[in-house]
Amino acid sequence: MKVPPVWLVIAALTVALCGPLATPSPAGEASEAGLSDLIEILRSKGVLSRREAEAIGQRIAEIAALPPAPPRVEMPPDGIRAAIDGLRAQGILVTDAEAAGLAARVRVAGDAAPSPEATAPVLAETASPTAPPTQGPAYLRAMIDILRAQGIVSEPEGAVLYRRAFRGRDVAGEWFVRSARPAAKPASALPSPSLRIEMREDDVKEVVYGLRGQGILSEREAQGLDERILPPGTERPATPPPQIVFEDAEIPYARTTQPPAYIRAMIDILRAQGVASDEDAAAMLARLVRKGPSDRVAEGVTSEIPAAVSAEVKKQVPPAARSEIERDAKKRAVPEWAKRFTLSGDLRLRAQADLYGDGNATLFRPDKPDQVLNTSDDRYRLRLRARLGVKAKVSETIGANLRLATGNLTEPVSTNQTLGEYWNKKSFVLEQGYLRWTPSNEWIATAGRIPNPFFATDLVWDADLNFDGVAVTFARHVAGRFGAFATAGVFPLQEEEFSAKDKWLFAGQAGTQWRPTDNVSVRAGASYYHFRNVVGEVNDPGIPGQQDFTAPLFQQKGNTLFDIDPSTAVKTALASEFREVDLTLNVDLGWFDPVHFVFVGDYVRNIGFDRGDVEARTGVTGVPEEIDGWLLGVAVGHPTVREGGDWKGYFFYKRLEADAVIDAFTDSDFHLGGTNAKGFTLGGEYGLMRNVWLAGRWHSADEISGGQLSIDVFQLDLNARY
Repeated sequence: MKVPPVWLVIAALTVALCGPLATPSPAGEASEAGLSDLIEILRSKGVLSRREAEAIGQRIAEIAALPPAPPRVEMPPDGIRAAIDGLRAQGILVTDAEAAGLAARVRVAGDAAPSPEATAPVLAETASPTAPPTQGPAYLRAMIDILRAQGIVSEPEGAVLYRRAFRGRDVAGEWFVRSARPAAKPASALPSPSLRIEMREDDVKEVVYGLRGQGILSEREAQGLDERILPPGTERPATPPPQIVFEDAEIPYARTTQPPAYIRAMIDILRAQGVASDEDAAAMLARLVRKGPSDRVAEGVTSEIPAAVSAEVKKQVPPAARSEIERDAKKRAVPEWAKRFTLSGDLRLRAQADLYGDGNATLFRPDKPDQVLNTSDDRYRLRLRARLGVKAKVSETIGANLRLATGNLTEPVSTNQTLGEYWNKKSFVLEQGYLRWTPSNEWIATAGRIPNPFFATDLVWDADLNFDGVAVTFARHVAGRFGAFATAGVFPLQEEEFSAKDKWLFAGQAGTQWRPTDNVSVRAGASYYHFRNVVGEVNDPGIPGQQDFTAPLFQQKGNTLFDIDPSTAVKTALASEFREVDLTLNVDLGWFDPVHFVFVGDYVRNIGFDRGDVEARTGVTGVPEEIDGWLLGVAVGHPTVREGGDWKGYFFYKRLEADAVIDAFTDSDFHLGGTNAKGFTLGGEYGLMRNVWLAGRWHSADEISGGQLSIDVFQLDLNARY
């Protein structure tokens, strides 16, 4: 038998063994036994030394011992890049060039095959991490398997990454000591469409409690997710798990010590395993963003710890143990107040143009009938909104929340302040201040000055409106893919010292959420808002001003009014009762995630309107019954613009008749506030960088009845979230 030239043999072996490194594709069809026989022949012929043969054999064994690569399913590119960034930060990808090379292989669903440059070898076989990784085995294994499942690394590259990750550790042989490669699971038995990597129960638990230690989950939430963990090979239920992690739930503060890429990857692992629902994942990501300011404060406090302990450590501790002790000292040194507080806020700079149509009627202000309302002179303004929130953990189930904002004490539907008041200082007032009680994952109670507790649109409630009062919400999974929720609240509108007719809002809402598929969500709600003692009462001529309190403390425009002052002065008040029935629908289609198509519908009707009573109060016959309002709209893009390059566009059309809702509380931008308006809103948002984005919108609205009043409003916003 003629022995081939040495260079040809080495080239053949290089192609057989290292070729898969050149392209992110599965290994070839050659069996482990066949390659071993070939190596033994070459060794016996003197082509390979014993050491070279053993090294090559070890590599073949390592590749063969890898767990089966999960099937290739579509995963968001950001999630894949997060896995690459995580392995680079852990030193498993030794150089930036290796990370960049793998990142070049990331493709969006539907893209063409990668270019030859993107498939070039990027992992150096001889490179080794310079320091041991700080993450646990579950995290490292999952990151590598995600890249294998997505075709970003080949099987030989996966073996290289495993060897780098576990070399010299007790778990090093865990994947490589198996006597036989496990049988691959048939594709028909694999869950779809989510990425499901077979992970041990202990590994998934490590991810859950890792998020608990990073301050992303409460102990109760971690236990709830723990109960969902299934053994490897167990078929995942067809229905997604119910939501048990809610963004606003108060949990004990723990400083996040790991980079955001790690946290995002850990959350994706729980989604892939069917342990966390999409809603759970969104809530955890929102918490990560929200707690960033507190983490930075805690980091500032602990930055002085190494200097404080350095001298003593150097005296008494061996050099090899110093870094571990100092890291532990940092973790333990977070002050108590930093563990209980979370800071958040945002700043918005707005350029606004109010443009009035030609031929608009001359109208008077409803709250000050002796003053003319601007209906003809275009107005251009620069406006500012600044908010700063503090959330404090009082106990395991109770949290305290405060938020300060620009604004004033007379306009509940806006926190804007107009610039250009001779550089005078701006007001900062208490926008929110409430206690939140969460006795379980299903119940939430809030009391004080609270954010809007109802599922609603700006057809009824302005987005900047907060409520005074108490609200209780109940939400739970019902069956299959259905969940239900209900909210009830009691809210004082106006308290009068010398009267038993204080103004109140009694409100209730019931709704359901349905997820027919993993990418489709439907939410519907039915609400009833009962306003009490809001109708005006005429003053007794002998006691002037006694009933003035029955007039609204704040009005925009649109509602039917009547004069309650029998003198020559004019004092206007509401002529109709308001008992509003509101039906709201939201359909979220995430087939092209992260791009979503969201359709919104809202219908409201004031069943408290009585034409006879209104005519008797106003003294006018033939008062029109304008008591309906509706809104239809669509939004396309990222649900929330948080990162650079995120975007969203939307279009809404609404019609809101004069007495459909109380005009004081509806959207203050459309038609410059109030009711008796119809028209559209066209807008969009674009992320400039993380937590910084531009937003623009055009509101075009006309009066439904009465004198002409056409108003277009253009707004351009620069937003920053912190």
